[in-house]
Amino acid sequence: MPVLGPREGSWLRVDGERAVVGCERDARLFRRGAEPREPAAGSVVSDLLRVTAAFDARTWARERGCPRGLSGPPGRQ
Repeated sequence: MPVLGPREGSWLRVDGERAVVGCERDARLFRRGAEPREPAAGSVVSDLLRVTAAFDARTWARERGCPRGLSGPPGRQ
């Protein structure tokens, strides 16, 4: 899931399905597995509005050695 980090004095203007970075300083866009990039003022980032939120919790738990993953204590799911 991408994360847009506006810096102080920055904002994201959303109008319907269009999103544009508005700022005095560039924002910072983070995507898993990629180097951060800095969309400049006026950059259209509308694709961020169409991303389906997801958290890979099972992978997260497995990577940290959780023996039961996300199933929780016995008898609870």
